[in-house]
Amino acid sequence: MDTRISLYKLDVFCHVVECGTVTRAAAAVGVAQPVISGHLRTLEERLGMQLFARRGRSLVLTEAGEAAYAWASDVVARTRSAAPVLDGFAGVARSGVTIAACAITAGSLVPHVVLGFSRSQPDAVIQVRALTSDSALHSVADGSCDFGIVSWVDGPGPAGIVLEQLYEEDIILVASPEYAGPDTLCADDLSSLTYVCTPAGSMRRRALDRQLQARGVPARRIVLELGHGDAIKSAVRSGLGVAFMARCSVDAELSSATLSEIRLSDTRLTCAIKLASRTDHRWTPVQRRFVRAVRAVSASLLAQPQPA
Repeated sequence: MDTRISLYKLDVFCHVVECGTVTRAAAAVGVAQPVISGHLRTLEERLGMQLFARRGRSLVLTEAGEAAYAWASDVVARTRSAAPVLDGFAGVARSGVTIAACAITAGSLVPHVVLGFSRSQPDAVIQVRALTSDSALHSVADGSCDFGIVSWVDGPGPAGIVLEQLYEEDIILVASPEYAGPDTLCADDLSSLTYVCTPAGSMRRRALDRQLQARGVPARRIVLELGHGDAIKSAVRSGLGVAFMARCSVDAELSSATLSEIRLSDTRLTCAIKLASRTDHRWTPVQRRFVRAVRAVSASLLAQPQPA
């Protein structure tokens, strides 16, 4: 193995793997396609192995490529994590935080944190990326985001990621304003309804199904699967079905009576909101202060009385 391999070549290699094609990787990196192909050829020559096999129009990793990608992605992620720390020793001003926020927190917790933190730290640059929890965890793992604020993540999380629970958000059942059924139900009644929900296999769907099954609701009659909360709310408003939603995400609709709540007499469903970070991440002083702000705002949300 020739060790004269640049970090840039490893980064290019990771982009090709994650984008699936050289064309998409070239667009992501911002260079011409032949440049990407040249870097891949050089990398294969210096490693002494074939990294990809072609399958139709896509590239798939060989067994050797899988091992090389695990190594390359770790090197790239560690470099991104170390960069702000080393910049600080070099006297380079780099006071920023990049956060990946799931849909539940992008409209509730994160704005409160960012607004308050920006007032107290006017020189800090805060970037917020609205992602699914799955994508947020991936962004933290590969070093493109410093932290993630995620939901619906059961268990300890992926390898290399530490999860800190911040608070729990209530999950409620909402319906169209024209819903003519009972305004209070018990768990035994839930199987008789028709639902709009996220796709099967999504983190949110799996976690919610586990909670319902634990409460004796083995299956639901699902008429529509949608990937975005706003689309789900629109479908519910149209009367296509009911949906389980985080209370904070439907507060405005409940206040304006464009959605109605069906109360559950014997069941409480919740979603844990967690802070995700890499186990080997070296936090800058600004990042440490930002995490303290996240914890403080989360504590205030936790202390708020629950609706009767």
